[in-house]
Amino acid sequence: MASGKELRRRITSVKNTQQITKAMKMVSAAKLRRAQDAIVQARPYANAIRQATRLVTVNPMVCESHPLLARREALEEHLWRGGRLSLGVIPTGATSNEIRGLDPREVFMGLMEAFSKNFRDRPELVARTLRESLYTPACGLGLHSPEDTEAVLEKLLAFKSLAGELLARGRA
Repeated sequence: MASGKELRRRITSVKNTQQITKAMKMVSAAKLRRAQDAIVQARPYANAIRQATRLVTVNPMVCESHPLLARREALEEHLWRGGRLSLGVIPTGATSNEIRGLDPREVFMGLMEAFSKNFRDRPELVARTLRESLYTPACGLGLHSPEDTEAVLEKLLAFKSLAGELLARGRA
């Protein structure tokens, strides 16, 4: 059995550990509260960005005026050297109803038309670019509800399937 002195030392040690644990919990709670406040304060900005991108991303024809296509020579050089593009083809700034109503064929044809207009003299470059591009949702998917995220990913799968089918048939 432990002596009285040893028991007092253990009790003191446990009390010190409890104090340290309590202080750590208070620090963690304060950090969590600050992070939550920052998230709440950022919501209006996120909503404003979502509204602005909704206007741009719901219409697939907007890609004609994409800043990347404005630098045609640099883009063409990148593509001819074997470069790839990552194209955010499914809008994440739209509502789930807008996303569900999106026609993958219309999106693909708009994308193909935009590239074809900018590279009229290079149909083989257009076909290769569309075939070898990485198709993704537009940015910001993590900010959405699970239902909206599922809607975006469902449309993305439908788009990829359709794009693969059309490219295999030689329509691009």
